[in-house]
Amino acid sequence: MVKGLIVCDMDSTLIKEEGIDCLAHKVGKAEEVSALTRAAMEGRMDFGDSLKKRVNLLRGVDLQTVLDLSQQLTFTNGAIELLHLLRLQDFKIGIASGGFLQMMKPVLQMIKPDYILANSFEIKDHKLTGRLDRPIVSAQSKKEAALLWAQELRLSADQIVAIGDGANDIPLLQTAGIGIAFCAKEVVRNQVTYHIEEANLMKVWDLLQSLHRI
Repeated sequence: MVKGLIVCDMDSTLIKEEGIDCLAHKVGKAEEVSALTRAAMEGRMDFGDSLKKRVNLLRGVDLQTVLDLSQQLTFTNGAIELLHLLRLQDFKIGIASGGFLQMMKPVLQMIKPDYILANSFEIKDHKLTGRLDRPIVSAQSKKEAALLWAQELRLSADQIVAIGDGANDIPLLQTAGIGIAFCAKEVVRNQVTYHIEEANLMKVWDLLQSLHRI
């Protein structure tokens, strides 16, 4: 019997890096892309507008560059342990991310989530076109995906645990029974009940134990 659903952001949550910023650094676009990422994560710019501009700056990047970089991304301390322990407690795992599927493959192969929502680069002739190949993952779509997954599992919103760090995670964090701002931007901390400031996801396990959820 499924006891709960944990829904995690990817960049700067399950992994230490912001994937698109790492890619931008590799191809000489770091300053422009990082500024747009910060503006979106701090709530100073609409996430969709920011993402479209960031992706457009990466037009012409070879897909192999993206795939090579994906091998270098690193899990946040405690990430693997947390997800392993939650599976043993009959939790299902969902990823709701504004990051890109092409950069997540090694991570996804390791954690094998039950559900995944993420953006995807449009690819033509093995190069990024500067566009996405599907609708942008927005703050609202993260929330809606989590509720849909919970419904499929016959769980209530109260049985969702959500973890994120950016402004585009706020609706998800506020909808979940336990929404956790993880090493988050101030705009997120101000709107979410539970905060973790140490970059170790096993602190989520400690919090859930203290709340008698596991």
